[in-house]
Amino acid sequence: MGRNIESRVSSVNFEPLTPPPTSIIDGALDTEGPSFTGDGSLVRYLDIIEIESDDYWALKSRAPDKERTWVEFMMAHYRHKT
Repeated sequence: MGRNIESRVSSVNFEPLTPPPTSIIDGALDTEGPSFTGDGSLVRYLDIIEIESDDYWALKSRAPDKERTWVEFMMAHYRHKT
C-alpha cells in the first residue's frame, strides 16, 4: 500500500499577499506580504522553487533582516514516491 508523506507550514494569521507579485523570474517569486511583527507593515518575501528531478523539488522562503540580507526562514521538500 502506498504512503503519502506531506509537510506543510502555515500561519494562523494568514492574509492574502498584497500587492500582487512584483516579479516571477526562473521559479522565484519576489513580492511583498504582511510582516510577522503584528504592526500591519509589509515586508519583501522571496520564494524559490528548486527542481532537482521529476521526483524531488524544494520550496525555500526568504525575507530580509535588519541589514537587508536575505534570511531563509522556511524550506519544504517534496518527493514523489511510486
